This record gives sequence, structure tokens and C-alpha cells, in this order.
Amino acid sequence: MKSRFLAPWLILFACLTAAVTPALAREGGDPNAPGRADLQKDVNESTARYRQAKAEVDRLAAEVARIENRLSGVEGQQAALRVLATRGAAALYMHDSTVDWLDGFGDGGANVLQAARRARLIGGVNQLAGAAVRNLGDSAKQIEEDRRRLKDRRHEQEVALGKLNGERQAAAGRFSAFAAAERDQQRLADAAQRKADADRRKAEAAGRKLAQRVSRSGSPNLAGPPMPLGFLCPLTGPFKWGDLWGAGRGHKGVDMLAPRGTENVAVVPGTFETRFWGGGGLTLFLMGDDGNSYVYMHLLQIVGEPRHAEAGEVIALTGASGNASAYHTHFEFHPGGEGAVDPYPLLVSHCPPMPRDH
Repeated sequence: MKSRFLAPWLILFACLTAAVTPALAREGGDPNAPGRADLQKDVNESTARYRQAKAEVDRLAAEVARIENRLSGVEGQQAALRVLATRGAAALYMHDSTVDWLDGFGDGGANVLQAARRARLIGGVNQLAGAAVRNLGDSAKQIEEDRRRLKDRRHEQEVALGKLNGERQAAAGRFSAFAAAERDQQRLADAAQRKADADRRKAEAAGRKLAQRVSRSGSPNLAGPPMPLGFLCPLTGPFKWGDLWGAGRGHKGVDMLAPRGTENVAVVPGTFETRFWGGGGLTLFLMGDDGNSYVYMHLLQIVGEPRHAEAGEVIALTGASGNASAYHTHFEFHPGGEGAVDPYPLLVSHCPPMPRDH
């Protein structure tokens, strides 16, 4: 192999050994969990319900106060009428008609007639006062009943108001927690991206130095498998780079983050079989006609029966089966059907370019 063809591959291999991307956990999560818009809507609706209930409590409190003022007025009127009746009775007693009649006996009966008229007048006043007092008593009972009923309604509304206030505070708490998690997630993603950019720049510099040494010394004896001929990108749609080779836990492939159901194709002609493979979930093993093996993990489903497939034929759909926190295809490259090697050079040279922030 001539050095001018070898140097670019060496640069690419050096770059990918230092590439770092954000963890899968930041791409995944429960797809049914409420988002920012749902949580904000919950806050707005619970606040509106609380305000409506608060207005009803205030209205009932004002109505109770008005009823109590009416009751106080009626009780004042009753007291005034009782005083009037008492005074009438006292006046009648102080001017007893029998005493007046005896005192006036032999005086032509004038005093007797006057006393009788006074007695009838005062008695009439007492009767009117008594009737008014009884009417006011009936009114007071009705007003008291209205007051009790309104107080019961106000109590019920205050209990409901307390419950709505709790719901409002809980919704606000969930939204605040979501916003705080978003900020923390963004800070972690920014920090990871800065580190990835720095590592990439170091790897590119190391690759350029290695390429210069290769161009001066000729073709070295490089370790590593040859690149398969006729290789195709395993995904038909856009994706993001997830965990790469190693990834701090012996990761034996590259994760390609894609929407649920993205089509996976045979990267080379070959025969495939499928089975569940521990944490890899639903897994497809493609034994290529080129003598190499290719592995697809965390699949949603297999398309068709195990068979011989041509390169580019749809054989599976992207999922999140097994130990996966986001929809993605974990892809492995096994040259000669032996141990796995880093598939990133193979993928990055055959798949559409992805944005640098992924």
C-alpha cells in the first residue's frame, strides 16, 4: 500500500480514538413523559382553577357579611320594640285605670273615661309592638338560617380552594424541577462537547504528525483489518453519533442514534440470523459474503425471515430493546468473524456527514 493512500486513513483512525460524545442518557428518556409545554399548560390551568375558586370564596364571604349586617339590624329593631312595649306597660301600671276610677268616683265619671281611653291606647301600642317583635323574630330566624347555609357553602369552598392551591403548587414545582434539569443537562452537554472538540483537535494534530512520519519513512506494517469493499451505511435515515468505541466501559461498537423504526440495511451481501442477546436486546448477526461479520443490536423488529440479503436490503428497524435508554442501533464490525474492532472509520467514511455537535 502506498503512503499517499495510507496517510488519510491513519489520520481518520487517530481522530476517532479520541472522539467523545454526550452519553445516551441525554438523548433518551421516557418518550411519554410530559415536556416543557405540557408542564407549563398544567401550571396555567391549575392557577386558573385556583383563582376561580378564590373568587367564589370571596363572594361567599361578602354575602355572609351582608347577611350578618341584616341580622344585626333586625336584632336592633327587636330591642327597640321591646323597650317601647316595656315603657307602655310601665305607663299603664303607673296610671292604673282602676285607681283613676276610684279616685274620680263622684266627679261625674270624667276621670274614669280618661283612664279608660289611656288604657286602650297603651294596650294597642303594646299589641302592635308585640306583633312587630314576633315578625322580626321570624325574620331573624330566616336570616340566621341563610347565614348558616352560606357559612357551610363557604367552608366547602375553602376546603376545595386548599386542594386546588396544593395542585397549583405541585404543578409549579414540577415545572421548576423540569427547568432546572434542562439547565443541568445543557451544562453537561456543553461541557462534554467542549471536551469532545478539544480531544478531536488533539487527535487531528496527532494524525497529521503520524501522516508526516509515514510520508517520510514509507508504508509501515499497520495493525488493523482491511476496509471492506462495497460497504454501505447501515442506516437509511439521519442519525446522531452516540457512544463510540470503548466509551469508558468496554463498548465494543458504535451507537447510531436514530428515530424509532428507522430502517437498517445489510451493509454487504450476506446471510443473517437473529436472537435476543442479553443487554443488546433483539440482535441481528450478518455473516457477510466478504468473510466479515456485522452485528446490529437494540432492534425494534426484524424485517422478514432470516435469509441471504443483498447489500442495501432492509433487514431490521431501529429500537431500544435490551439495556438501552434511547432509540439507537449499536453496530459492531468483526473482521474475519473474529473479535470486534472499532467500526467508526468504516462508518464515517460511508455514512452521510453528521453535524459536528453530535
